[in-house]
Amino acid sequence: MLPKDPMILLSVVNTKLRDEFPSLSELCAALDADEAALRETLAQLNYQYDAQRNQFVLYKEDTMETALPHFKYHPDPLKTEMFKKQEKPSLCPCCGKETLITYEGPFYSIKTIRGLCPDCIASGAAAEKYDGAFQDGTFVDEVSDPAKLEELVSRTPGYCGWQQEYWRAHCDDYCAFVGYVGYKDLVSMGILEEIQEDKGLDSWVLENLTALDSGSVQGYLFRCLHCGRHLLWVDCD
Repeated sequence: MLPKDPMILLSVVNTKLRDEFPSLSELCAALDADEAALRETLAQLNYQYDAQRNQFVLYKEDTMETALPHFKYHPDPLKTEMFKKQEKPSLCPCCGKETLITYEGPFYSIKTIRGLCPDCIASGAAAEKYDGAFQDGTFVDEVSDPAKLEELVSRTPGYCGWQQEYWRAHCDDYCAFVGYVGYKDLVSMGILEEIQEDKGLDSWVLENLTALDSGSVQGYLFRCLHCGRHLLWVDCD
């Protein structure tokens, strides 16, 4: 049975399409799922099925030019501003193809590489070509499957922290990066109590969550792909 939560559903379906099924119709037949209902549910998140990629991809402004591959550990990199849409296309340094969307986040490599296209990140081509990583693999919570770490550091857009970026995990998998938050955001989203129960945060942070609105402390919000629980990482200027 497929999960009902749209974000968790998106992650599960795209993973199965990548690893188990050559098409959406075959996935739905095998799992006895209603394809039309599945498409409609994910369309609410602005995700549409791309048969060529065999993935649900993110569309903005209903234009083909802004179609993005799905990054399960960073599902909306346009919202977090790690991807930037340009008025005029530029050439991706990795594949040499024109792109209207370029990567603006961290990439750790010997060479300074700018302007990567989303596809070269999603495929792992950029990480392989430049022997680079989008997240330091030593600054992450621990999970048991090394393939998940490889996907995180080699095929997932990073995020920009004030200090060294850190990636949270839950249910033995890395979480999806949601975005940058302050204390008032946690309250308005109704997840403050969840965060206060986060055993991965030190006591000072838990006792001073209101400092997230001070301008000197920044919160980074993550969401578990399996149970939906929210986790936080915090650093200072």
